[in-house]
This record gives sequence, C-alpha cells and structure tokens, in this order.
Amino acid sequence: MKNKFILLVLLFTIVCSGQELKKSNEILQAPIPLELMIGNDYSLYQMTVSKQLTPGNKFGFFNLLSYEIDYVESTSDIYFIQSVFTYNINTNFNVGTGANLKSFGGYKPILWSSYSIFNDKIGFVLQPSVELSKNGVAELFSLFEWHRTNQKKISPYFRVQALFGGNKKHVFSYHYWRLGAQYNMFRFGAAINVQYIGENVISNTNFGGFISILIPTSCKKT
Repeated sequence: MKNKFILLVLLFTIVCSGQELKKSNEILQAPIPLELMIGNDYSLYQMTVSKQLTPGNKFGFFNLLSYEIDYVESTSDIYFIQSVFTYNINTNFNVGTGANLKSFGGYKPILWSSYSIFNDKIGFVLQPSVELSKNGVAELFSLFEWHRTNQKKISPYFRVQALFGGNKKHVFSYHYWRLGAQYNMFRFGAAINVQYIGENVISNTNFGGFISILIPTSCKKT
C-alpha cells in the first residue's frame, strides 16, 4: 500500500512538472514551486502541487512533498508526503480528505482544510489537518510570502512558513525563513530552518541558501 502511494504521488508530480506553457486551448493554473535548500546540517527538497481537475471544477488535488537529506550517512533521510483530494467552498476556502505518509509515523488518512489568499504582492495560507487514527497527530501549517513580481527586473522576495504538530504532546514543529530575490520564475537567497522535535522539544537550526523555480502548469478548456 505504501509503495503504491509513493508511486502514485511521484507519477502525478512528473506529469505536472512536464507540462508546457499555456497554449491557446489551455488555462494557466497555480505554478508548482520546486525548492532546494542547502544548509550546514542537511539539504531539503520541497514541492507543492495545487490543481483543479478541470477549469471551473470545484474538485481538485493538493500534494506536498518534503524530503530531507542529512549529511551524516548513518542518519536516515526524513520525508513527508501529504496528498489530498479537495473541494472548493469558495475562492479562498477548501476542504478535503487524503493521507499523510511520513518516514516516522507511516501512512495515515487525514481530514484537511485550507484558507488562502494570493495576489501579485502577497501569499497567505492556513491549513489545519488531523490524522484519523489512534494517537493521530493534529497539525497546523501556515505560510506568508511577499513578492513584488516584475518580469523584467529582479524583485525582493520574503517567505516564512511554520508547522505545529501534536496530539496530547508535542510531536514536531518548525519555522522556515527565506529572504532573497525573484527574477522571472526563479527565486534565490538566504535560508534558515528551525525545527523542534519530540516531547522534550529538541531544537535544530540549519543555515544556508535556497533556490527555487516556479513550474508553469495548465489544463485544457472544456
């Protein structure tokens, strides 16, 4: 089951990433941000996919993939995959159901909701979710970014994203900071990742830099 789940997510990601720029019979959707952060302790790959099944369709798909590679060979890599089938309530609010797959915690079904605001200057996301299993983790993900998009010039870019996860005790939380610039579909700059792990809240800070690309996506008109 787990291998099939991973295969499905990777296949969907490859299909989305391989799409071309908008054609005459296609409508642009939200781009796929693909980011690499290289730090002093580990490297982090992160990608987010959010798509409608068809233009104007209230049903869609959300996928978050995070993969952390430690520089110490004896330390296991850490991955997190969240895949959700979504239903759009209105312009800003979505609900859905899907599953989490974690390197520590395994495969668990979830209930999920999202409130988001995006325009040409800011982006804001608030996503609560809860795992539907014994000792399942409740999580709250949030993101804020500021970008003054200008296709002809380099523009400043700022983002902070945070997550808190726990049940009757703290399980895992983090806050990630990005400060740099954006040129066309590329973003780059300085990065700080701060993580808090376990009931005793052991902290870890990773300093480095990041580069990301916004992969254009589209879907055919119906």
